[in-house]
Amino acid sequence: RRSMVGCLILVYVPLMGIGYALVNYASSNDATKRDAAQSSLRSKNLVRRSFPHGSFFFGRTSHEVSNHKTSMGEKNYWNPIQQKMLDDEEIIVEAEKERCERYGLGYTNETLSRRRRLFLGGLIADESTEVLRAIGTEARDVFHTVSYVEGNADLTSARRRDWKYGLDSENLSKLQQAFGPRTKVSVEYYVSASDDSAEVASSPRDAPQREGNNLRWKMNGMTGDDVAVVADADATFSRDFLRALQTCDLPEFRPGQRTCRDGKVSGLTLAFEGSPTCSGKATKGFHPGAMLGECVDQIGDASSRPPAERESRYAMHGNGGEGNSRSDKEGAIPSAGSNHPLWFAADIRASNAGKAYASNTGSVTGYHFHNFFTTSREIRRKYDGLAREAREAHPDLALGVDCALSTRNGNSSEVVGGRSDNAFPIYYLHEGARAARHLQWQNIAKENDEWLDTAKS
Repeated sequence: RRSMVGCLILVYVPLMGIGYALVNYASSNDATKRDAAQSSLRSKNLVRRSFPHGSFFFGRTSHEVSNHKTSMGEKNYWNPIQQKMLDDEEIIVEAEKERCERYGLGYTNETLSRRRRLFLGGLIADESTEVLRAIGTEARDVFHTVSYVEGNADLTSARRRDWKYGLDSENLSKLQQAFGPRTKVSVEYYVSASDDSAEVASSPRDAPQREGNNLRWKMNGMTGDDVAVVADADATFSRDFLRALQTCDLPEFRPGQRTCRDGKVSGLTLAFEGSPTCSGKATKGFHPGAMLGECVDQIGDASSRPPAERESRYAMHGNGGEGNSRSDKEGAIPSAGSNHPLWFAADIRASNAGKAYASNTGSVTGYHFHNFFTTSREIRRKYDGLAREAREAHPDLALGVDCALSTRNGNSSEVVGGRSDNAFPIYYLHEGARAARHLQWQNIAKENDEWLDTAKS
């Protein structure tokens, strides 16, 4: 027995040492990557803001890049319907009134000389060029500013990652062309200080990164009269609703917001699963979301509003109800009659407070391009090698794959039966683009099933 114990010790202790060395190596390797990421950005003389949780490096906007092009080449590809929908910059009073009436709203001012300015913020990581084209086309020349934050670590696993939209990269160039020549597009780079920062540990991993959006909006001159829009990089409001945000009389956008408590505007969002031909049910609320600038952190007057009492700087506030709300301390949310704290971009994204708008015909006001994978390997990476039998646990993926393999149709026929001007996002009103993506998705889904069959045999 003693000899057996001795053997176990001889084997186990070295293994512990190896494990300890591997942990330390991984930690050291992450630190090396973090230092390298910061060093490469510092050499570019970018504006930098540092916090205990990490540092932001603010990239050059598309208007500051000398080789900025006016389009991604789609202008000659657009059909007459797309071109007409995108040629809507001029304010035509009667058309704007009709638009506002569709959402149960009045028109702001018949003498309005300019639209409200919209500032978009979100995070970006591995979105496909296809999705960014669809988002950019829908919002072409609508936004004043588009700010995406790219982090140096994966949001779900915290693994270190290389910049996909690094300075002077082709991906960044394509992104900065996607939203049209009038829009200032930039990527802000976030380098976390450490993965176990006490300030970040009790908060969603994406929350600290989203503050970069607020900081960029301020840098680009956002004021209390402007509107912040927060959306994931695979989602957008419809163009028609974006224009409504600019000209219609939304109660949430009237100046002099007394509380800012219920100031968020959201919509009815339709999710496409892998293909514009495969869609699920439209859902209300959450994101995308919009809010008047005077209620937004870094933009509104902080002296007239109490700071949000949070468990940490990046715990959320703003989900309605009295007292405890998400990660706020008990009693931190003021009552409906008092001033509400200013909102981070992360608060706007996560909150379910405020009103979700839809048109009076029931048509959607937003789109979500979900699971637009470019390879079958991406499916398995996201869903941990998901087997066919496990699809019931992920009905969104099941809908998309079944639709691609013709074992089940999505709700596309129901969508097409609605109003013709937003049955599909503008990019997919081109039959060629719609057919090409669906064929690609069919091939990806088929390849994934073949891989699963081979893996099981």
